[in-house]
Amino acid sequence: MKKLMRHTVTKTVSFVLATLFFCLTVFSVFGISLLLDRSAYQKSFEEVEAEIWQDGFSYLARSLAATFHDGNRDNVSVLAIYDSLNTLCEETETAVVIRNERELIRFSNAKTVSPRFQLKQTVTLTDRSYYPSYGGGYSDGSATRQELTSNNTEVQVTETTYLVTLYGYGFPTDHPTYATRTVFSLLYAVRSLLIYVFFGSLILLVLLTVHLFAVAGKHGDSDEPSPDWIDRIPFEIPLFLLLLSVPCWLLLADWASYLSELVLLLALTLVPVALFYLCGMTLATRLRCGILKETSLLYRGGRWLRRAFRALLSHVRLVPLVAVGLGVVAVLDLLLVLVLEKMFLLVALAEGLALSALLIWYAASLCRLQKDLKKLADGRLEHRVELNSLPAGLRFLGEAVNRSAEGLELAVEEKMKSERFKTELITNVSHDLKTPLTSIVSFVDLMKKEKTRSKKMQEYIEVLDRQTAKLKKLTEDLVESAKATSGAIRAQSEPLEVNIFLEQMLGEYKGLLEDKGITPVLDLPKEELYVLADGKLLWRIADNLMGNIAKYALPGTRAFIAARATERQVELSFRNVSAAPLERSAEELMERFVRGDVSRHSEGSGLGLAIARSLAQVQKGDMEIRVEADLFKAILTLPRA
Repeated sequence: MKKLMRHTVTKTVSFVLATLFFCLTVFSVFGISLLLDRSAYQKSFEEVEAEIWQDGFSYLARSLAATFHDGNRDNVSVLAIYDSLNTLCEETETAVVIRNERELIRFSNAKTVSPRFQLKQTVTLTDRSYYPSYGGGYSDGSATRQELTSNNTEVQVTETTYLVTLYGYGFPTDHPTYATRTVFSLLYAVRSLLIYVFFGSLILLVLLTVHLFAVAGKHGDSDEPSPDWIDRIPFEIPLFLLLLSVPCWLLLADWASYLSELVLLLALTLVPVALFYLCGMTLATRLRCGILKETSLLYRGGRWLRRAFRALLSHVRLVPLVAVGLGVVAVLDLLLVLVLEKMFLLVALAEGLALSALLIWYAASLCRLQKDLKKLADGRLEHRVELNSLPAGLRFLGEAVNRSAEGLELAVEEKMKSERFKTELITNVSHDLKTPLTSIVSFVDLMKKEKTRSKKMQEYIEVLDRQTAKLKKLTEDLVESAKATSGAIRAQSEPLEVNIFLEQMLGEYKGLLEDKGITPVLDLPKEELYVLADGKLLWRIADNLMGNIAKYALPGTRAFIAARATERQVELSFRNVSAAPLERSAEELMERFVRGDVSRHSEGSGLGLAIARSLAQVQKGDMEIRVEADLFKAILTLPRA
């Protein structure tokens, strides 16, 4: 069941259904709020329809009155006024009766057919004129008064009041109220069902949302989260698309007024909702996997800016501080000069310029010394400070740095010479031992082939064969150790798939480990993991570590081999329980000719771990040993491809 709930098809279906139920919940809330705003649950549809018409055509009463009034004011012909008013009424499927303040009809185009809707409205229109005679002859009960403008000019203000009765015979299809009326007719028909739809869709939405966020980043039966391809793209991309889609949807909602536009708005609502779930799921996955920072452009940019700022301060830290200090001194000197005599100004300026040049020179010299010391700290012991460019007060410091560099270079050279002498000695002795040892091995083989009746002689030959094999292994280890430490071995690093390598290695040793009573446990990441390593050298390291497990692990226990990746490195760990007590520290075990327990004399030269570490360092990696009681753990670190 767990595997089914985490399957890609199941998550996709849940994602689609959650998006649809989210939209259904929002639109059911929107529909219920619209119905409640119109009190549609207490009124008949005819009453709601009348309110929609009155709200949509309330502007028309004032527009018709203004058209009639402007025509009379501008002395337009009665026929032209009537044509304008009739045209407006025909376009909106309305009729109008306009009365003056004394309720005398001034215009009427009412029909004999009973109207479906009716609206009465009082409209007051105001005219301003600089001419006193303007509007004086109106017969509509106009009221006039005198006002003064901001520039004290007298203006005559005329106010005319009309009583407008507007009759409606329907909703024009090209008018915004038609879409509003259509939407309300649909909502009114399902007004009771909307409540059930809201609660049902809300419950399903909550369940699907919980499911999506619970299984985000999880696959199959494993509880270990793993990111998908969409979780590796910068998080700001889907977030930006979500933030962009919301204002676009709001603009479209403000623009939509006709039925076709409302249907388009309903369909496009799926886009921001789907983006919301996409951002939520990928955010949950990134938080579970701990990759939110490394997949964030803002974090990467901020880290880069922080490093750049620190690098800038490390190079020019002293110069700005000195410059600010000199600026403060200069301002104080300037204020002092303004108080004292003008002659002091020239002296203060000359003094300030000379002091500024001297301090800036010293600050720049200190910065150069800082860079020289950093180069020496990085290992460039051949670098020297240029003494001629330093001021006299800092030249002694440059000479001390140069003497320290010479002493360090001499000490490193002596140490390298000593290491080379030891390596050459080991190599020469090992080669000198090889020739007689080869002869001894050959004669021992011949003696083993000869038939002898003496049991004592057979035992002597077996002891001799065992000891010569041990001596041969020690000689080979000495030669290999010398090569690894002297740098004679060159690594040809290339990308190597870790999972395949460890599985092949375990396949080689599985039979031997099971014969010893040791159960191998392999813990590998699900995704492909590559390291930069030389395959032959890496195999020699792994062979050495696995050989130690087969030889010295406690029978009846388990040996753990695991791989773990960081941002730049890959760690391979080999862990087992030692059969004999570990009487050495981790540092001592990494030295040459050191075994885990003092009493171990039967096998091993004590060079295996030292050789493995040297081979790891040749590949730009390292190896670390950790000992906790009888628990032995070797951690091999290699650069990540």
